[in-house]
Amino acid sequence: MSVTSARVVILSQSEADTTRMSLTLAEHLRSHLEHVNPEERFHILLKGELGAGKTCFARAFLRSWLRQPELIVQSPTYAIARDYHHERVSALHVDAYRLESEDDLYALGVDEMFFQPRCAALVEWPDAVRSLLDPEHEVQVTIQDLGPGRREIHIESPRADFIPKVTQT
Repeated sequence: MSVTSARVVILSQSEADTTRMSLTLAEHLRSHLEHVNPEERFHILLKGELGAGKTCFARAFLRSWLRQPELIVQSPTYAIARDYHHERVSALHVDAYRLESEDDLYALGVDEMFFQPRCAALVEWPDAVRSLLDPEHEVQVTIQDLGPGRREIHIESPRADFIPKVTQT
């Protein structure tokens, strides 16, 4: 099977727009899991400056991925990593900003979640743990702050089937 890379760019005018884009991505990947490959795993790399909206994006993604709209999603900033399990899927949310290397994740014991089927691993500031990430399972989300409430969201992957088809509203 030949898979080509893909990229989509969305202009978000509000936090609600950013949330919708995150929900769209989560539902698309969940559908891929249910209809294409039930053993797939996903590495969602969240990039952007401090305050760009990475945690907001992650919160919406996790609620949709786990199908728990009221889920309380705490920032992993101080804990470094938080894991979630619901029904037949799991998720890992990592804030790697303060990590020196992937050895820090080994010490926390969450490194194996990157390789579990049916798991979405969301990683803010992914450069410190790059060697744990498999490009074949990667979706990169870059959020650029354009000013009050406005963001440009780039979603790309070496796998075109990981990228939802979206239209700008």
